[in-house]
Amino acid sequence: DWILTPITQIAEFEFTVYPESTLTVPTGNIHFQTINIESFKGFSNAQNIAYIDADKLDWPLTIRNWQDGDKFYPFGMQGMKKVSDFLIDLKIPTSQKKRISILVNKGEILWIVGFRTDKMYKITDLTKKILIATFTPLIQELDNII
Repeated sequence: DWILTPITQIAEFEFTVYPESTLTVPTGNIHFQTINIESFKGFSNAQNIAYIDADKLDWPLTIRNWQDGDKFYPFGMQGMKKVSDFLIDLKIPTSQKKRISILVNKGEILWIVGFRTDKMYKITDLTKKILIATFTPLIQELDNII
């Protein structure tokens, strides 16, 4: 059996991210909030929320689609991994890969939005401020309504 799906071209995109903002990307909205460690109430296990050491950031940040050759240090894994291999491991269909957003700090990947943060920016005992980025995906309509 063959399954045919329409190919939707997604143009390359790049947005500038400022603190305390909400940004719309091709797959949803991302809200950015910075808090002091004293206000932090704990981690959520949700993949759509990223907790990043804000003390290590150089604003403004950038959101863009991933590019061939992008690499990062996935939180909870050993060593560096190509983003393309990470997405293959997650079985993300080729038609959806270019829709994936990447949060970047001066060329370094902070978060594959909705999937995994980079461990180089994890919260530690030395962290004083936390960037909380919350991704709300758009509801996908059915491609073919019969």
